[in-house]
Amino acid sequence: MNRHADLPDAGLHTHFDIDLQLPEPHEKDALAGTVGTPSAGNEFVTADDLAQHVEPLRGYETISGVKHWDYDGVDGTARTVIPDAAGDVVHGSLVFYVLRSSSNLRAAGNSGLLVPGATHDLWNSGADICQVAVAADGEMTVQRTAGSLTYKVALWVLWI
Repeated sequence: MNRHADLPDAGLHTHFDIDLQLPEPHEKDALAGTVGTPSAGNEFVTADDLAQHVEPLRGYETISGVKHWDYDGVDGTARTVIPDAAGDVVHGSLVFYVLRSSSNLRAAGNSGLLVPGATHDLWNSGADICQVAVAADGEMTVQRTAGSLTYKVALWVLWI
């Protein structure tokens, strides 16, 4: 069943189409509390309902992957973006990023080709550095490597 979900229009919302298979009447009790409370008049789910149950956007095919990743509070601890496992960065990656430092400064850009064993500065003011790194084993991390600032970081990563 294809429903058009009309979100309240406050200038910030979007209208979108979703394919939705409604549960059979006997399945509604089992779904209660999962994505809203099913009822006779509830034939669509809102973006807010889905946001509570949807993983961040990511995917991996035969040889390549894509992932959206964000973190509020990047500090001196390495935060894993892509773990060392099957499907990690084998040949190279490209990272698009936006960040905000705790000193309220902002930056955006891309890493260019980032191969295993390489790093790229997302932020470098001399005293404060925030980097994305791809280890030789294919794991990708983000970490503050100098200074004391923390960072809000959003990444869009493509890799093979």
